[in-house]
Amino acid sequence: MEDGWIVAAGVGRLPVAGGGAAQLAGSRRIMPISELAIPGDHNVSNALAAVAVALLFGLPAGKIRPAAAAFAGVEHRLEQVATVNGVRFINDSQGTQPDAVIAALRTFPRPLVLIAGGRDKGVDLSGLGPVAAERADAAVLIGESGSSLAELFRKSGMARVEQASSLAEAVELADSIAREALAALASRPATAGAGGKTAAGPATVLLSPAAASFDMFVDYAARGAAFRAAVDAIARRRTVVRSRR
Repeated sequence: MEDGWIVAAGVGRLPVAGGGAAQLAGSRRIMPISELAIPGDHNVSNALAAVAVALLFGLPAGKIRPAAAAFAGVEHRLEQVATVNGVRFINDSQGTQPDAVIAALRTFPRPLVLIAGGRDKGVDLSGLGPVAAERADAAVLIGESGSSLAELFRKSGMARVEQASSLAEAVELADSIAREALAALASRPATAGAGGKTAAGPATVLLSPAAASFDMFVDYAARGAAFRAAVDAIARRRTVVRSRR
């Protein structure tokens, strides 16, 4: 990385790709990271790896840039479902390990409401608590691990922790909390969010469960689909309310 660009120098193609120097078209610059459609610093690292592999296999830099810029991610991994009246909904249903949830939490500025919980996978979650307390304004917890996550987050200093009996209920509650945070933010001058980021954009509701889905759903994809359906219900209701005014 140099000056916001992914750069390459001294990269040799693999023998299977003919050997010799990678095709850099006279410049070390491959693409600016601002062109990446996938959010988060961890995805910048993923892009660096992908660019390196492409160069090793002989793809010219001029073809790497548009391909990397066009990649918008996959379902259930930091998938942006919708932004409804200032609240952005992110489906990260595949975030079942603490490191994945930590990366997701570090991707978005506050206001941020985390939805988590499910079937405990038996992994150490102690490192998640402090990051969740630092990055999120609140958490809404579901499933079998909801109570243990609530205890972890409260001990880590999270100010607001709620529990819900279903994912649909959790999405509704998280949306309400996010809107409260937006209203509070609008009533005072802009302040720096967690990690030094300014909370100038939308509030975010992030489904990143830190748990398996099998207590409530057949798999993570079904959980993600239920999240999208709950967001769609909110969007339809708010559209109807707005149309009646």
